[in-house]
Amino acid sequence: MPTTQVIKAITDYSTVTTPKLSGAIYVGGAKRVGIHFNQTNHSSGSITFTVQASMDDYDTVTPVFVDFNLLVDNVTNDNTHHETRVNGKTLTSTNDAIVWIDCDDYIVMWLQITAVITTDGHANATIIV
Repeated sequence: MPTTQVIKAITDYSTVTTPKLSGAIYVGGAKRVGIHFNQTNHSSGSITFTVQASMDDYDTVTPVFVDFNLLVDNVTNDNTHHETRVNGKTLTSTNDAIVWIDCDDYIVMWLQITAVITTDGHANATIIV
């Protein structure tokens, strides 16, 4: 049975409109990477989560990150040949969303997640490898 590791990237972040950065999280060598976004205590506004990735080695002190626009989104679409790819998710209610990285096609060693709250709510992001 495969081992699953759960990494809390952003936990119960609730400072209004100030971006919250998770910091560098090593996911190198993972066969699968899922990201669970969650918003709670919401009455108005939204929370926008974005993801950046790096291909730098494990021993890199400060990985160089770029926007990762290749997250596979869990949405229904009319494109019958390809998955929908996104850079993150915006939640506008008390809700959850899941995205994942196709590790067979892309080498990702490090991730970092940013959450920006507009108005109110609590943000949580969890990386599952």
